[in-house]
Amino acid sequence: MRIRFLSLSFLLLHCLARSAWAGNPDANVAVEGQVVMGTILEVMVTARPSEDARRLAREAIAIAHHWDEVLSPFLPHSELRRLHTFQGVPIFASDDLRAALMWAGELAVETRGAFDPAFPSAPWLRSNGRGSPPTFWNSVEFRGAGVRIHSGATIDPGAFGKGLALDAILAWMRYRGATEVFLNFGGSSFAREARGEAARSARRVMLPGVDGRPLGIVELRSGSLSVSAAGAREGAISIVDPRSGQALPPGRMAAAWAKEATVADAWSTALVVDGTPGLRAAEQQGVEGLVVENGSVQTTRSFPLAACTASCWPPHESFSPEHPS
Repeated sequence: MRIRFLSLSFLLLHCLARSAWAGNPDANVAVEGQVVMGTILEVMVTARPSEDARRLAREAIAIAHHWDEVLSPFLPHSELRRLHTFQGVPIFASDDLRAALMWAGELAVETRGAFDPAFPSAPWLRSNGRGSPPTFWNSVEFRGAGVRIHSGATIDPGAFGKGLALDAILAWMRYRGATEVFLNFGGSSFAREARGEAARSARRVMLPGVDGRPLGIVELRSGSLSVSAAGAREGAISIVDPRSGQALPPGRMAAAWAKEATVADAWSTALVVDGTPGLRAAEQQGVEGLVVENGSVQTTRSFPLAACTASCWPPHESFSPEHPS
């Protein structure tokens, strides 16, 4: 059974402490944006009564900051940073960190290793940078309330951390009764949930091609969309095939839709690694995908593509009007 998010009492106190807002008291739609996890998180919340929307938008940002404090490899006080600092030693881990790592491990299995957050640490590369690189399940050990990262491995949350934050935000917004929530995390991870009349419409997301020009439009009615690319930006960390340890050459881009943002986040990376052969595996896991490589665009049958500027297969005109929900 997949582990879900815990520590709601902590999140409640954490959110209420940051819930002050100054703005139009008659508004029923609130928009907030802040830098979180090294990029910009944009939150749009619709709620009734109107004061709830203003409060919930700030609470959503607070939840994302909490997950950054759990998973950041850069913040000196984050839990994951502490695990890396005391590599090889069992360290007490919060329920949130344990749940996050276990879910990442499950997704490594579901993607058949195309997504794997473990990679060789610098000491491992210096000492024996030959042979098979470490994998999640031979790098992380769960012992009661503790977690141990084996010497020679590092856990990179880059392909699942934003998804975890988005899923936690949606769960909290659902509990708080928001009418609609639309999240844009750095222009690469999106999530939406709506109910009532709002559920009849969709939010449109521009899908960029490998060259940065618009490739198409995705209609996001619910669930999450994640986009990944090999060698996408100058200075960005290259996506690595976890099974070989080799960086992927630029030119391949992938997108994944899933009910849960963490799943979409991991699968967009897995599809960049596997290319078009990975689309069948994604469908088997209930994930819709799109892959751009060698000048062609291929998707699963129900990927929610509303328009395509390239030659896409299957042709978007043949898609059912009922997108995944």
